[in-house]
Amino acid sequence: MLDEITQKNELEPISNKQNQEPKEVEKMPLNNIQKAKELKNNANLIVRRTDELDKAINKRESFQREFERRIKRLDNKIETLSKKIEEVKCPTAKDDWAS
Repeated sequence: MLDEITQKNELEPISNKQNQEPKEVEKMPLNNIQKAKELKNNANLIVRRTDELDKAINKRESFQREFERRIKRLDNKIETLSKKIEEVKCPTAKDDWAS
């Protein structure tokens, strides 16, 4: 599995002798250190982008809720105005007797 990870990330293999010794930064091949830094930077970038996406999604959901709230309010106003228009067009029988 270690060999697969080494190959996948284009790292230089560490010899058996190095595996037995403590792995210190000075003993690692320079290419491995550079690759490790790149991988760390990429991971940090992914985390930042994920956070930005989460914020954008939350903002969109907030706008969606506000939009739905305003639509509902406008629907209620339209319904109220429609009722008032109907009252003006067709007064009730009670109003007819009063005139």
